[in-house]
Amino acid sequence: MKMATKLLSFIIIAASYHVIRATRFLPIPTNVVDTSASSGGKFQQLDTVFGFKETNRFRNQAAFTGPAELPRYQHVEKLPHEVFTEGSPLDIVATQQVAWVKNKDYKLLSADTKAEWEKIGGTYNALTDQERGMLKNYMRTQVTRGSPEDKIDLIRVERFMARVNEPMWWKANLLAKADRGIGEDMDLIRIGDILQFGNTDRALKLTGADVNNMFKELDEVSQRLVDKTPRGKPLNLTPLDQPKTNIGGRESLFTTRMTQLTNAALETVPRMSAKDQETLLRVSYWAHGFSPKQASDFAKVARVNLSTRREKWIQLLTEENWEAAGQRLWALKNSNI
Repeated sequence: MKMATKLLSFIIIAASYHVIRATRFLPIPTNVVDTSASSGGKFQQLDTVFGFKETNRFRNQAAFTGPAELPRYQHVEKLPHEVFTEGSPLDIVATQQVAWVKNKDYKLLSADTKAEWEKIGGTYNALTDQERGMLKNYMRTQVTRGSPEDKIDLIRVERFMARVNEPMWWKANLLAKADRGIGEDMDLIRIGDILQFGNTDRALKLTGADVNNMFKELDEVSQRLVDKTPRGKPLNLTPLDQPKTNIGGRESLFTTRMTQLTNAALETVPRMSAKDQETLLRVSYWAHGFSPKQASDFAKVARVNLSTRREKWIQLLTEENWEAAGQRLWALKNSNI
């Protein structure tokens, strides 16, 4: 039984390749790592969850980090129980993170899947800041090093674990067509969070500081992927406007909130630096479907055009029709107006 306990972390991780390749990992690891006396033993639990039978094939063998046929970057340098106290919250969360990052067989977080993430999310969020720092260091140095795909999955798993216990506004179909490989699912969720999609009030109440911060946060999403590399193609924002993707079935939620944010900037623009004004314009072009590079180039020209035309600033920032606002932006990108 002692050997069974020692091999727990490895079995959860390695079995996804060797024994149960087609089986989906359960998102609640305590089913597997319950240390209570009535649990029936680790291998009995593994048999229930994975169809895994206790054998002697691992006994008296040196610990190893993954099947030999896997690329080296997919191996785990050290198993969770070799780094953290066995059965501790850190060990439990690390084991689940490794399993999901390596197996890549987990459901994206949404209102439809929230229940499947809540227990492990509660364990993760109960960790201290120091413990989360230790966990992050372990995952990045022992698990995801050298694998860009694993790094994206780790960012996602960390965000979802941290986010699951907060109010949720999106449904699973928001993420259905997002490019998971570059983290577009996380981008869509973050945009909705920035624009307060969880706030069911018809109109947002924003301070000048709120306006500046929201444009800066949206600018970061528009220009960079979740791993901080530059974004190439524009992000498809259409799902954010579809009523079927949000709780409450609200229509045109993205364009409505962007219009409210832009309208709220009227009082703050005169006090903004040239850099912040350019950020506002860059986000506005991006929100209307332009690529990150186009948005950046057009914003530079538009800011110069607006610097001596206060009336055009007013026209742009008070426009409540989304298509008309797009036409104004289109005209401002030309250097000869």
